[in-house]
Amino acid sequence: MPTIQDKEKVKIVRWPLETAKREGCRKLGALRILLVENGPPPLLADLREDWVRAPVSHQDLMARVRALQARAAAYRAPVLDPDGVLRVGSTSVVLAPSEVPIVAELVRNYGSLVARESLAHLLACARNTTRNALDLQMMRIRRRIAPLGLGISTAWGRGYLLQELTSDTAREHPQTPEGVSVVR
Repeated sequence: MPTIQDKEKVKIVRWPLETAKREGCRKLGALRILLVENGPPPLLADLREDWVRAPVSHQDLMARVRALQARAAAYRAPVLDPDGVLRVGSTSVVLAPSEVPIVAELVRNYGSLVARESLAHLLACARNTTRNALDLQMMRIRRRIAPLGLGISTAWGRGYLLQELTSDTAREHPQTPEGVSVVR
């Protein structure tokens, strides 16, 4: 499964020669490095953009690419709209109505642990539930959000953590044949 980082390829744009290409990349939300060939570098106000002066070694350019990807990933968070559509970048999934309150709480606390009791309470408000109902719902949500490059880690007895599914996370939590991340 491709991760968010795999989807975030960095475009190299010659500055100031390819000003139109820079603007097109900006409109698409693409990560880009401006290769400044002459004159002063442009003012940067977008965290999805960086610059380097030409000529540049391949090693230095690759270091800037990795730094830009890391910086952009740190500010990338999922968004849940009122209709139950969860978006990460240009990718989205539609959640079942029963999943929306739980995912909304996880998104509100993106990158932080959410207490199991808080999520169980949200589930209990919707209908009569058993202790295993939350576990079943989390399994369904994990399956649904995996195509977005998101995963949910379990802190046993404490709660759940919504986070980006990186290649390291995928190695730590291999996928079962059904596509469910087994987190222990």
